Amino acid sequence: MRKFLLILLFFNSILYATKFEFIIEKGRKYRFKNWNKQEIYRNGTFYRQAESLNKVILDIKEVTNDYGLFEGKYHYYEKNPQLNEPFQLKSIYESRFYKNKYGEMQVPAGILMPTLRSVPTFPKQDIKPGASWKAKAEEVLEGILVRENIIVNNFEVTYFYVGDEVINDKIYAKILMSYHVITYPKNDPDILSLTGFSYSVYYWDISNSAPAFFTEEYSFMFTINSGETVLYKGSTEGKIDEIIDLNQAKKEELVSEISNRMDINNKDISITEVLDGIIVNLGNVLFDFNKYNLKKEYEKKLDALIEVLRQNPTIDIVIYGHTDNIGTEKYNQALSENRAKTIADYMIKKGIASNRISYIGFGSKRPIADNSTEEGRQKNRRVEIKLITKE
Repeated sequence: MRKFLLILLFFNSILYATKFEFIIEKGRKYRFKNWNKQEIYRNGTFYRQAESLNKVILDIKEVTNDYGLFEGKYHYYEKNPQLNEPFQLKSIYESRFYKNKYGEMQVPAGILMPTLRSVPTFPKQDIKPGASWKAKAEEVLEGILVRENIIVNNFEVTYFYVGDEVINDKIYAKILMSYHVITYPKNDPDILSLTGFSYSVYYWDISNSAPAFFTEEYSFMFTINSGETVLYKGSTEGKIDEIIDLNQAKKEELVSEISNRMDINNKDISITEVLDGIIVNLGNVLFDFNKYNLKKEYEKKLDALIEVLRQNPTIDIVIYGHTDNIGTEKYNQALSENRAKTIADYMIKKGIASNRISYIGFGSKRPIADNSTEEGRQKNRRVEIKLITKE
């Protein structure tokens, strides 16, 4: 997400009350993305950097007693923060929770995501600029260095409604959110204490009565029973959109444009429409056998596709690598990942934003043809580019 604060026009001379409520209606869908840059210190010494992305599409399935049932899958990605490279999909978490119009959440046992719950929570009355309030919240912390640990942390968040700001000709309410943590987990075999803070700047889209984007700075220190300390500090940027699916006519138009630009007239490259998007199957023509260096003569095909993607900046891209079953599972997995990453890297080099692109390798796990024949194996050796048009 780009930094919006550079183009602000701030005004708070008119102090009027605003009603802050989430719209809880069956059938609404929201896309949430957050990017996290983190530094980890162990016993006061720098340990490593990490950069991650969480992405989810949440559907409101039903509304009961003023609570909406949200369902979706959180996709967790990682990348090397020192390189301009695509994110790699690492894990997928099923999520299911209840939320009311004030932001209060109820999450069933066993659900990990979202880790931060009931933030923000709004008062039931209208709020004027300059007003502050407090509300209870909860955070689930996972992945301490000593083991895959999970701590449920309850705390109180302080909110302050600063006023409204005009950003790109649109009015947003600016709200500051902060909380401090000092806790001693009971019956935990590893964690002795947890201390830290989070400070966020949150923007609410007044015209659409919906969350828009936020930034966060945080620092959390874990003290291990052995006496060691682990410090996590970093920053997060998040963006929330209501999803409007690409209609079928636009989808067909996109398929036609890709076909024309890529001059698809052979069996090696094909386009398939699926329920939630378009899959461009590049086959195995981009690479030599058992290699993952892009063939120079096929760059023009990719460049044609990239030009279409430039003209459709809201479409996200997932790149899948596949192999046949010749060779070991470990070798095929690495080859499929490297081929998918090569395509993703090339797209980024050509100007596609890295936060639109992710990749994953499946090795030989997803064949589309019979691996017992050479023709079938050739079909299974492929790279697919999926354009998400319906989320």
